[in-house]
Amino acid sequence: MMRDFLSRTELLAALQAGKRLEAGPRTDFAGEAVEYAPRADEANGHPDFYPWRIVGRPDRLPRTGVAVIEGATR
Repeated sequence: MMRDFLSRTELLAALQAGKRLEAGPRTDFAGEAVEYAPRADEANGHPDFYPWRIVGRPDRLPRTGVAVIEGATR
């Protein structure tokens, strides 16, 4: 079962619990593993608004593109 459109806090809690994160079905990378990889915003030092990255690719996703796969672990 997949849950998407979760808050940042919910996604980070799922990640800490060892849940598998994937790109959601409405993205170009549906089903691919996602990792949390924040980076500093080079322009003004603000937090990264796209800290979710497709594993093995440079492509980044907004929070709304990340889904938690229930029952699956990393």
